[in-house]
Amino acid sequence: MQVWYEDMMYEPFYESNGPDYIQVKKDVVKYLCDRRSQEWPSNIDLFEQILNEVIPKTRNDFGSLRGYATSGLMIELANNVLNKYNAYLTIEQKFLPYVKYKLYNPDDGLIMKKAMERFNINKNKKS
Repeated sequence: MQVWYEDMMYEPFYESNGPDYIQVKKDVVKYLCDRRSQEWPSNIDLFEQILNEVIPKTRNDFGSLRGYATSGLMIELANNVLNKYNAYLTIEQKFLPYVKYKLYNPDDGLIMKKAMERFNINKNKKS
């Protein structure tokens, strides 16, 4: 015969269960959308990619519900996602135009110089 206290939980559910990666992703997106001060995110695909890098499906180290809610882990993850997103946008907006200019500039771009050399070699072969 079972005694009634054998079926009872010895600790509350919020100390023994933790959030999964889906719940954490929802919390991060909600936190970032609530505190946005500008049109954000402008590149949804990039945002999803970064979110999946920071919080992959295999990650399960978020702790208990109580620890997750009180430790500030969600804010830390949200800041990581936001910092990576801003870094990618900075590279895309500031660095890539400079690289494209250096490669494709008609006067002294590297790719344009090589194209001109190939053109001149082929022109001399046909003459």
